[in-house]
Amino acid sequence: MLIKEIEDNNNESQYFLVDKEKEYGPYDKVNRLHHGYKTEVQTDKGYLYGYVDDEKGEVVLPIYESLKPDYDYYKHKVVGFIFANGTNLGYLDENGKQVVPAKYYAIGRVKNGFSVGHLDEERQRQQDEKPLYDWEKKIYLNMGFCDENGNEVIPCKYYAVRKVLGIYVFQMEKKGKYGVLNEKGEEIMPCNYDSISISKNLIIAEQNGKFGLFDRTGKAVTPIIYDKIKADKNGVDLVSEDGNVQHLDDNSRFFDNIDYELY
Repeated sequence: MLIKEIEDNNNESQYFLVDKEKEYGPYDKVNRLHHGYKTEVQTDKGYLYGYVDDEKGEVVLPIYESLKPDYDYYKHKVVGFIFANGTNLGYLDENGKQVVPAKYYAIGRVKNGFSVGHLDEERQRQQDEKPLYDWEKKIYLNMGFCDENGNEVIPCKYYAVRKVLGIYVFQMEKKGKYGVLNEKGEEIMPCNYDSISISKNLIIAEQNGKFGLFDRTGKAVTPIIYDKIKADKNGVDLVSEDGNVQHLDDNSRFFDNIDYELY
């Protein structure tokens, strides 16, 4: 991709991006970024932004009031774009197609979807009334979750929410307790637990230093009485305070292949 500069009669420059097959532009500015160029076009209302990829060409037209390429450093490529029209943010895929509409105060790509949030105006107002230095000021958000297709499956009313193996772990306050929502966003375990681990068939919950098992509907499988619960490919070991171990294998129907995440 080459940059071609052309000056008009007023000695103002316009820029074009040229590859072997096509020319893109004109733009008022182009800036090299990752494996492409962020483009800018000046309008009466300010600059609008787009993106030209080295291989794909112009994947995002310069029509957005802000544009931030989402670069995956493991894949070494741009995998999407956070954009804004007005004051709200949305998300475009790597080809410039809108996935999440611009209606959120904050948005981030996470595993299996997008973490999204609205400003918690009441908590923010309370914070603004406190005599704090700027470096101590915090932004309070109500967080939710959009699936990979941009559908808001969890409403923006939590401190934090994360999808883990098909269901959701949530918090109401920072450094607070954890609860669980099912795939429909319904609360199946209240926000009462010190930690939550999710398996294909099981939820491991900790409360006051003890552990117990729940199924994926939130129904208790064991009481929360164990000092440790250890899971591996052979099943689950329930370790009591006196060191006794109760083993549950595949035939117990509580467990299949070990595949869990600790939250």
